[in-house]
Amino acid sequence: MADGGAQVQKLVEIINELTSDDRARRDEIKDEVKRELDTKGELLEAVFQRHHDMFLDSVRAFVDVADCMEDSKSRLDTLKQGLQQCKLLLQINRKTVEQLWLESQEHTHMVKLLEQIEKIRTVPNDVDALMETKHHVHAAKLLTRTTSSLDDGDSLGRVRALHELHRGLNDRVISMHKVLIQELNDTIYADIFLNRATSVAPFEFGPNLQSVTETLEEDPTTNPQQYLVFTMNALAVLQRIPDTIKALRDGLKSQLSHTINKALAYAEEFILPTFVSRDESFAGKEATARAEDQSGPMFLVALLSHVYVRMSRIFSGHATVLAAIRNSRHGEKMLRTASDHLRPYNEENVWRLIQLEIEMLLCQYLGQDEQLAISSFSEDDSMIRLLHKSVSTVSKKDQVNTRRAFSENPTETLFSFSRSQNAIEETSFDKERSLRQDSSLSQDSRHALVDTYTNRNVPAVRLLCEPSSLNIAGIFKITVLFAKNITSLQAEIRGNKEPTSTRPRCALMKFLEGYVKHAFLVEVAQDVKDKFHTATEFVDKPTDDHTCEYAPRILLKSALAVNDLIGQLCGLFLDLPHFSSDILKEMINVLRNFTDTCTGHYHRLARLVRTRHSSVSRNKEKGLLSAEWLKKKHIMKTIHESSNYRKLKEVEEHLYSSVEREVISEKKQEEEEEESKDSAEETSVLLKHIADRYVSKSDTLTDPHALRSIANLHESMAWISKRIDLVLQALVNRSPQQLSEMWVDVGPVYDVLLDDEGLTQELIELLVTQNQPAPLKDIISDIRKVSDCCLVLLRLEIRSHCLMHLLPAVRKSNYNCDVEQIEADPQVVLLCKDLSALHELLLASLHPLKVAYLFDDLDAFVSEVLVQNLIHIKKYNEHGVRRMCRGIFALQQAISTITKKRAVELDRAMKYYELLNERPSEVLQGLYANGCAYTEEEYRALFKLMSVSQPWPEDHDDMLRQLADVFHNLV
Repeated sequence: MADGGAQVQKLVEIINELTSDDRARRDEIKDEVKRELDTKGELLEAVFQRHHDMFLDSVRAFVDVADCMEDSKSRLDTLKQGLQQCKLLLQINRKTVEQLWLESQEHTHMVKLLEQIEKIRTVPNDVDALMETKHHVHAAKLLTRTTSSLDDGDSLGRVRALHELHRGLNDRVISMHKVLIQELNDTIYADIFLNRATSVAPFEFGPNLQSVTETLEEDPTTNPQQYLVFTMNALAVLQRIPDTIKALRDGLKSQLSHTINKALAYAEEFILPTFVSRDESFAGKEATARAEDQSGPMFLVALLSHVYVRMSRIFSGHATVLAAIRNSRHGEKMLRTASDHLRPYNEENVWRLIQLEIEMLLCQYLGQDEQLAISSFSEDDSMIRLLHKSVSTVSKKDQVNTRRAFSENPTETLFSFSRSQNAIEETSFDKERSLRQDSSLSQDSRHALVDTYTNRNVPAVRLLCEPSSLNIAGIFKITVLFAKNITSLQAEIRGNKEPTSTRPRCALMKFLEGYVKHAFLVEVAQDVKDKFHTATEFVDKPTDDHTCEYAPRILLKSALAVNDLIGQLCGLFLDLPHFSSDILKEMINVLRNFTDTCTGHYHRLARLVRTRHSSVSRNKEKGLLSAEWLKKKHIMKTIHESSNYRKLKEVEEHLYSSVEREVISEKKQEEEEEESKDSAEETSVLLKHIADRYVSKSDTLTDPHALRSIANLHESMAWISKRIDLVLQALVNRSPQQLSEMWVDVGPVYDVLLDDEGLTQELIELLVTQNQPAPLKDIISDIRKVSDCCLVLLRLEIRSHCLMHLLPAVRKSNYNCDVEQIEADPQVVLLCKDLSALHELLLASLHPLKVAYLFDDLDAFVSEVLVQNLIHIKKYNEHGVRRMCRGIFALQQAISTITKKRAVELDRAMKYYELLNERPSEVLQGLYANGCAYTEEEYRALFKLMSVSQPWPEDHDDMLRQLADVFHNLV
């Protein structure tokens, strides 16, 4: 509408323009209209040219379609006529065609029957071929189909010529059932000991039986699990599952016993020679007996390893068979029908019988009665009770028969089948057949077969090692891992996803835990108690030499014995990780008793307590001066805060490590290069305690044996504390490997099984989480406290020896002497000899760094004693000064020889006594010029002795006033 209105509007405009009087405008409009008409004409021509070809194509297509329709109509007419002719011919020949069809059906049926008969004739050969290739399912299906077709009365069953073949096939069904049962037993109880390469790891079995199908292209025996499934499927095809269940259930007990016997024979034949070959100095039976004595427990570990591999395979095999039965049609019903209520065939029953056999085997090697194995089962386990009763009855009958056979005057019947030729031949045949079937038995075991008819040659079973309770340490962990694997497999079969810790314990674990807790650990505790008593009977007895490479110095034999006890307990700690808490408590008790014993021994050596032997002379016996110093807290604090003590503690951690020797030597060189610090504080507190008293011989420890005992006690306590600290670090780090590496030579009887699937590490982590190793820290602290007291006591004892000789040398000697008496005082000479003897004695017992600490700052101590005791000298002359200086020089030489460095602190004492050769005024001038080298009291004592000994013109009081002024101005 909009376009039409615009055109109308434009037409009106054109008309108005054309009617106007303006001619030019009219011409212009005319030209414009003409141009528009020309444009429209061109557009119309373009549209016509564009659609012209399309229009022609449409016309041609319409003509083609019309032609096709005409052609199709004519062909339909022709086809209709042909069909009418065929219908007419069929109606004419209907009867003839029907007769021919019937004849063809008859001939076809006859051909099929002939083909079936031909195939049935080849069935026995085909079944044999399939059985040879172990394709039991195909063989069973072929045999079942054939027998079913022969049983059908409508077809082949009425063919009389096939009746004999039918009976033969039925017999083959029975024989195939026996063969399949034998195949099951051979697969489940397969002998894996003949090949040593396959004796390490068993085949993996499991209850996963989803969609396994036997194919002719693959070997079914490559996978034992699938082979068991195929065999059970074949038995299900033969409908022999109930008989199979009964056969497997009845033969289980005997097969388990036979498996253990084969493992025993294998270990005796193949493992024993490997141990015998290690020692070629013996040969024959002597080498065998010697190997059994030395490595008997390892035979037991090897035997149980083989037994557990076999038992794991047996249980997994039965689990696979049971899973295959349950997956079959009416499997659960057949299990309930074929199983006895006392002896059901299921995983629990198989596992109970395996546990019973293992426990009875362990009882033999642990020296226990077999009743202990029965007691681990529940009271309502009637199957185990029934088996035990039957086994006991048979065992008693065998014992009676054996006694009769080996009696002194056996009664022999005149006519007996056992003496006949037929009996002897049958017995020989049975022996040869048994030897062929069980080729893994050793030579001795083959000769030990029992004669059923003559009841002779019935030797006792020879154990691979001596029965002992210690055998539990070697077999506990592998038995626990075996039980854990079986229970995990049981839980997987039942679909139980609970953690292992919450599952009920099996009878085997109850047996092991009960025996270890109530028998073995009690025996271990008594053995540890006896060994500890023997070790600590003479606690101060040292070793003759380095008895082990990890002991760097001569230690107390009791310390090495306790270390061996701790090593054995750590070995049990790794071998019996489930009882780590009890073993740790026993270890803590041993260490506490050892700490108390060594503390008491230290107190006796330091005369801190009265001994029984000193009861007669209690009034005469005095304590040590060094021990009195140790009792003073401020003295111990001063010593512990000293720089040389701290440096010793820094390197003490590495004293027992050969790896750190270079580091320690470098630190020692750095310390020697450093300027030694003033030890005046330590010397002052020591001298302040004794005041003006003399130190007698009874105040010191002069017995070399006692000094050596203290030194050995210190080294032993320091070393044992380091060993205990390593044990604690191994526990805190959850590292069983680190714990086992501490005792390479001294350790558990058995090789530690560290590859235990993290069992030991998990239990150690639980132990550390419960903070049970915490008492070890207190024990280490107590032991180190005793060790430090011994070391400090020796350091103070050296100082007390110095006081014993120096105080009389300074206070009682005559220094106002003639020229003939200028030699050093005899007490000084004795002190030099005493120090050399002490150094030699301690150097043989202590580490050189510790000996250096004991004599460190000794020159400063001696110098301070000499300076402070000048006040006790009554009078002197120049010869006396020379005598004192000679004594100081002798001390300086002795101490320098001991410490391997010059005793520079004694120069201070030397200069102090040399001041006696000067006048008081000269001393004061030296103070003004060089400063104060001594204290004011020391200068006062010097001036006092000068005033008494020499008639100097200076006034004594005036000199003292000047001295006070000097110290007031300079200090």
